[in-house]
Amino acid sequence: MTPWPGAFSSLLGKPLKIFKAVAGEPPCPLDAGTIFLCDRNGIHVSTGQGSLIIQELMGASGKRLNVREFLCGHPIVPPVKFDV
Repeated sequence: MTPWPGAFSSLLGKPLKIFKAVAGEPPCPLDAGTIFLCDRNGIHVSTGQGSLIIQELMGASGKRLNVREFLCGHPIVPPVKFDV
């Protein structure tokens, strides 16, 4: 992904911009868009055919953060699904 225009979503009604993500292993049986794990490697999201690990993002504060910094101020308790 390139930083511009970037990937956008929202979680619990708050906007997110995703700057860095990598493919994850293994596939997750949950619905696509469901966060199933948050750890030091990132926010793990089911994609339906695999998973994606978000590593760098920007929340409503407008500051670009690595996942550890983001989770310190915005704890996520899986499973939770991105807003549609």
